Amino acid sequence: MMTVRKVSELAGVSIRTLQYYDQIGLLHPTDYTEAGYRLYGEADLERLERLIDLAREIKLTGGNTMDFKAFDTEKLDEYAARAKAAWGDTAAYREFLEKSEGRTKEQELGLSEQMMSIFRKFGKIKDTDPASETAQDLTGQLKAFITGNFYHCTDEILLELGRMYASGGEFTENIDRAGGAGTAEFVKRAVFLYCKEAESCGKSDRTK
Repeated sequence: MMTVRKVSELAGVSIRTLQYYDQIGLLHPTDYTEAGYRLYGEADLERLERLIDLAREIKLTGGNTMDFKAFDTEKLDEYAARAKAAWGDTAAYREFLEKSEGRTKEQELGLSEQMMSIFRKFGKIKDTDPASETAQDLTGQLKAFITGNFYHCTDEILLELGRMYASGGEFTENIDRAGGAGTAEFVKRAVFLYCKEAESCGKSDRTK
């Protein structure tokens, strides 16, 4: 087993980044010492290296795909709090691991591009009513895409993702880069209306 400091040295990422990955569910340590320090195994290191490689690949693709540089900024605490709220317990993380296992970098990039294409569609209607049938249908598509490819996206998680998308910083910048300025805020408003309607209909986890 390796300490967080050893993994930091081997992978070339900061200890703070590893702590953040643990907080949002991207990379949990395999075990902890009696004193509560994180311990990582070889499989954890391999997963971390895949995440780093994917982040580098995505950065090289330009402005129309999700940029992972948000994970290494001074806003880590802010993003961690929001992402942790969105993921909730570890069930979503386990499902994420199951669905991502065995994917190639090309497949991961393809999924990233598909998600950004949804945001581009939002961008085309961002000057319209977020309660419109088109906006609500796109919100349902976004939720279904996340559920189908990453983890079960409940309305509660969708709400937190909506807040994260419009929270400012890199997340907002990347979505606005894909769909145009104001897209992230429009998505948040559409998400809130989508989930509010679901709640009023007595369907806390509807599927479109």
